[in-house]
Amino acid sequence: MSFFKYVKDHRFQLLGTFLTYFSMIIYACRSVSTPVALLDLQIQVQEPFSVTSRLVTAYSVGYFFGGFALGFIDGKCHNYLIQAATNILGGIFLSFVPSFTNIVMIFPLIGLSGFMNSLCETASNVVLIDLWGDKVCNYLQILYVAFGMGGLIAPIMIRPYQLPIPEECTEDPDRVLDYYKPEDVQIKYPYYYMLAMSLAIGISFILCYYFTIYRKERESQGQENEREKKEQASEHENGLELQQKSANESSSKEHSIIKKAVAVGWVAILGHIGFSMQLILISFGQAFGVKSTLRIEKRKAALISSTYWIAYCSSKIVFVLFSTLIKEKILVIISSLLLLIGIILSFSLAHNIEICLWSVAFLVGIGFGPLFTVAFASLEKYFRVTGRHTSLIYMTVVAGESIHVPMVGTFIDDCPGIYLYYSGALSAIFLATFIAMPYVCKLLFGDPEEPIADKVSNIPRSSRFGSIIAPVPERRASVMTFAHRDQPERQRSSSVWSKA
Repeated sequence: MSFFKYVKDHRFQLLGTFLTYFSMIIYACRSVSTPVALLDLQIQVQEPFSVTSRLVTAYSVGYFFGGFALGFIDGKCHNYLIQAATNILGGIFLSFVPSFTNIVMIFPLIGLSGFMNSLCETASNVVLIDLWGDKVCNYLQILYVAFGMGGLIAPIMIRPYQLPIPEECTEDPDRVLDYYKPEDVQIKYPYYYMLAMSLAIGISFILCYYFTIYRKERESQGQENEREKKEQASEHENGLELQQKSANESSSKEHSIIKKAVAVGWVAILGHIGFSMQLILISFGQAFGVKSTLRIEKRKAALISSTYWIAYCSSKIVFVLFSTLIKEKILVIISSLLLLIGIILSFSLAHNIEICLWSVAFLVGIGFGPLFTVAFASLEKYFRVTGRHTSLIYMTVVAGESIHVPMVGTFIDDCPGIYLYYSGALSAIFLATFIAMPYVCKLLFGDPEEPIADKVSNIPRSSRFGSIIAPVPERRASVMTFAHRDQPERQRSSSVWSKA
């Protein structure tokens, strides 16, 4: 198929996909902006850094409850409209943050911003799943490259507006509260830029919904009703045969619920540890660079998180490109070794040598990038991963971010070294847990069976990719949903840990 024919045949899907990617970039900018601007927010509210760092906790709490909320919204509103609302409201709430000098007023704004960002991120995944069905894997990989791009853009956008720390404040950074006044803070401008981008992408989703979904649905409603009646009759006959065949094939290889729970819990622990480590690295990198014995200039230290995001995005792109040329098992080993080197540096030289600190951010980012996705995908060697499994993993990740990040934020003011020790410890536990996972799965399930057929046509979309809380009734496929009922079944791709 030629490129132009592909674009023509999938133009509506591609439009929604690119809008979702831009939404993810802007969401990442909003998400990363608070940790990057913490020192300037400290000046704005005239509070000790230990108090200001709790804004990250407020964001995590809002993000946690946003995951629950999507379980009630999903199925009742089109995901394009959810994207529009969360981008617009998230940008508005965040834009008010630089307008207040009382931290009590900023806490709810940051929490509401986290709430909207949680809905936005989860809806982005659902949009791509609805558009591409069982072909969504590569598009989801690119989605999180877009998230990394946003995490890279935000510090670069904020850095020119941050206030420099005077020479006399290098010994005690909190003395900057006496040197600057709230009216000196200039970070309101990048917040306004993010508001403009959020409004633009939100309006784009509304227009996209109206011209490609709403109007088409009204025009073709009569034709769809007739077509669905025929499909239902055909699916009923085919479904009975396929269910009988599936029951016969899977009866001998069905695993107990306890074994599945252990495997899913193992991956949930991986996500809990790994993403907590990631958020610590990007949230407090600037604070550590300024407050530690390295005494890095504040604007320069803000680029520590940018270094991490460059490595994180690069690792995913390289992994996808080279997986067709090199065995994926070798790529996993290389990523693990790079992560191990970063862990060693975080416990030793990074405290006193600046180049080693930058190396930790780069090596941990490039090592951690592909590993969690590999671990999650490997579960499908043994059993079908459902929406309930995904929900457990997701909520465990958010709980980890809500526990570990505030703990580091509480002590980093008095003991900056906790930044490297804590993130290094989490990285080491993550790597050990990751290495042990294939042995645990082999102990639980034995050698993996042949890949299970991906029976997309007979699995309700809500239960397969489900909401955060519980499955919702299957939605009627619209003209632009591009249901894949008529496509032949595909065999699932084998795990990267399959034997060479």
